[in-house]
Amino acid sequence: MTDVAAVIGALEELAPVHLAEDWDHVGLQVGDPGRPVSRVLVGLEVTEELLAEVEDFRPDLVVTHHPLIFTPIDVLRTDRDPGRKVARLLAVGVSLYVLHTNYDVAPRGLNDHLAQSMGLSDVGVLGPGKGEELLKLAVFVPRGHVEDVMMALTEAGAGWIGNYSHCTFQVQGTGTFRALEGTDPFLGEVGQIERVEEVRLETILPARLRSAVLRALLEAHPYEEVAYDLYPLLNEGRVAGLGRVGSLPEPLSPRGLVALAREVFGGVMRFLDGGREIRRVAVCAGAGSGLLEACLRRGVDAYVTGELGYHQGRVAQERGLTVVEVGHANSEYPAVGALAAYLREAFPALEVREARHPGEPLNPPAEEEG
Repeated sequence: MTDVAAVIGALEELAPVHLAEDWDHVGLQVGDPGRPVSRVLVGLEVTEELLAEVEDFRPDLVVTHHPLIFTPIDVLRTDRDPGRKVARLLAVGVSLYVLHTNYDVAPRGLNDHLAQSMGLSDVGVLGPGKGEELLKLAVFVPRGHVEDVMMALTEAGAGWIGNYSHCTFQVQGTGTFRALEGTDPFLGEVGQIERVEEVRLETILPARLRSAVLRALLEAHPYEEVAYDLYPLLNEGRVAGLGRVGSLPEPLSPRGLVALAREVFGGVMRFLDGGREIRRVAVCAGAGSGLLEACLRRGVDAYVTGELGYHQGRVAQERGLTVVEVGHANSEYPAVGALAAYLREAFPALEVREARHPGEPLNPPAEEEG
């Protein structure tokens, strides 16, 4: 039986908690990690409409992008939010898990999904990011067991470098040991110095997977006492950061980009024509004002985001940058479908439902602002 903790493990493999901004509040906000799960509801945020779906669908776990509890609370009053909404979740017996800015910046996260949905290629991180902390694992394995240990390590998440998996280095040598009284050696006899043909197996792993990889190592290795070394590395793994920038498959006019944005996001709130053909596009879910300077430095032709301040929009247009604002909720709602698909693949036995789009009032067909 799948429990909440198992689903959390899969979600945090996709969007590690350490990638969240310091001010953010992500993780399990309501409920019990040991609760069994058979139904999951994925939504953008805990609204009245989502709570109505919870009371109708009766899921065991709700997964949202926006936190319900965003600032620390001193008391939990059920006559006002967020306590009122927490009480309604608890009345149904449902847990609530949140992945917010960690999902925004993560490789394979929300902004990567938006770039893919828009057909962008040669995609890179738009805003400042940080690389993932890496470790080097070296373990000594008797010949004949190297393949089993290697497969266990890589299946636990070690050995990934860019778009390559099962990356290891192996060199043969001789290992020595003497088993003392009370031991049960896999090879040799108690009290005798043994010399064994062994392979030094090296691989790389994200620091966040350290426990899982070591557990897999100890389960797969035949020795009673496993000799291994673990080193911190100065080089970093994949860079996580806000927004994405990439190339369109074919150049578009500014209004052609508006049409594309309507297809992907369901609508457009505001459109500012930068006056030039569009080849390179930056995209950022949610509030994108903080990445405007990055767009200008990168020389992109257009910026698609959830919302951008009035004055920032004017600056962008004056610099020849087309801006398409699709609305905050509209820009983030694709997370719901992407997360639901991810959970269905990870847990085929679960019933996963997507909450209805909370909607966002849209202007009439977008026109260039004067």
